[in-house]
Formats: sequence, structure tokens, C-alpha cells
Amino acid sequence: MDVDYPQLMEKKRDRMLTNGLLRDALLKTKLRSSEPPVYLRSGQYIALGCDLRDLSALERTLRAELDVPSSSVLFVAEVSATYMPVVDSDELIKWASTLQDGMYFDPT
Repeated sequence: MDVDYPQLMEKKRDRMLTNGLLRDALLKTKLRSSEPPVYLRSGQYIALGCDLRDLSALERTLRAELDVPSSSVLFVAEVSATYMPVVDSDELIKWASTLQDGMYFDPT
């Protein structure tokens, strides 16, 4: 599952669908219909648009899309958490740590 702000996820989706290599890979994994907050859905990929400060919406959508208790989740804070206010990024990291098998990775 790829989670990013809605405006960015919309651009990612459009790019994936217009890039032949990415589109073909998605189609091979059963591209299915979707509507926001899920911008793109296939057998092995979900593009979720969510304001990362809205943790209740993020959790609600994750639980609707995944069997969270039996899933391992790796959070990669590419750039999003870096540009969030510190209070919000701290809350996001704190929330992520509440998932049973959640892990957090910051490549910076």
C-alpha cells in the first residue's frame, strides 16, 4: 500500500497509468476499479490518498483495505514526515508504532 497526500497520489496514479511499463505491471496484477481515497487498486498495490495528519481516516482506510492484525507493515517516511510540523510527524510515528507488526524506516 502506497500512502501519500491526495494531490500527490492523484499525480502518481496518472503517471502510472500513462507510463506503459508501470501500467502493464499493474494490469498483470489485476487492476480493479477504485475511487478516492483509494486512487488505484490492483492485486498487489493500493494507492491511498490521505492527509497524514488525519490519523483516524488513515487507520479507518487501512483497516478497510487490509487485514491489519495479520499484516506486517513497513512505514517508509520518504519526505512526507520531514515536511510535516514536528508535532504531526511525531504523532504519525507514534500511531504507526501501535500497529501490532508495524515497523518504521527513515532512509534519511
